[in-house]
Amino acid sequence: MVIILICFSCSGETEKKPTPKNPMQGVAADTLRHYSSFNFDTLKGVYIGKFGKDDIRLVLTYVSDAHLAGYNLLKGLQRNLSGSVKFSDSGIEMIANEPGDDKYDGRFEFILDTITYTIKGKWIANDPAITPKNFILNKLASNSDDTNINSGNFASYFYTVWVNSGQLHFEEDGFCRFEYYPENGDLEEMEQMQQVNGSWTLDKNILTVFWKENPIIPKQAVYQLRKLNDENYDVFVLMSADQDTIYPMYY
Repeated sequence: MVIILICFSCSGETEKKPTPKNPMQGVAADTLRHYSSFNFDTLKGVYIGKFGKDDIRLVLTYVSDAHLAGYNLLKGLQRNLSGSVKFSDSGIEMIANEPGDDKYDGRFEFILDTITYTIKGKWIANDPAITPKNFILNKLASNSDDTNINSGNFASYFYTVWVNSGQLHFEEDGFCRFEYYPENGDLEEMEQMQQVNGSWTLDKNILTVFWKENPIIPKQAVYQLRKLNDENYDVFVLMSADQDTIYPMYY
């Protein structure tokens, strides 16, 4: 009888579960005090900078003390991101993973400085044959001053413009789209509107637009940003390679 009771007692013991990892573990006390009241919504936004020779935009749409979500835009290609957030004495360490269904997908590993809102890190491809890339990105600040056009206010100034064959729309996050109606030679029947997605970058007064593969426009278009004085009124326009002048919608 004694043996039976002992066996029953042993089998009734509750299995110990591993203690969840504390993201604060190993972080200095001053850092803990800082993050205990930190508003992670301030980290959401658009971060822009060089990725090799090209401009990249990393957009954080959600950030908490443990998780992040967003997407990146590079040369007309948008890739969704999801990953983890970890605290450190040098800033907030983040890992942002691309979906993995494209041969050029990988992950971004970086530290976000909560004072300067600067991101420093590297991108590592899932394919080990692809060389990693280091990058530094700065948070894009919105700018309502239309006396000077830059990446912070370009999209609000040129949000929608007319071009010869359709409408061109620019978004603040670097996304753009071209909408057009295919010509079928029949004036009585109009085809369904088509859309081409892409991304834009502005370097000083040069606007470069990258388009996904499509049957109507080239993969890359370059425009020059110019300021014109029309009857004592300054207006910014885009000049195409064919010297076509594109005015903002409100003009």
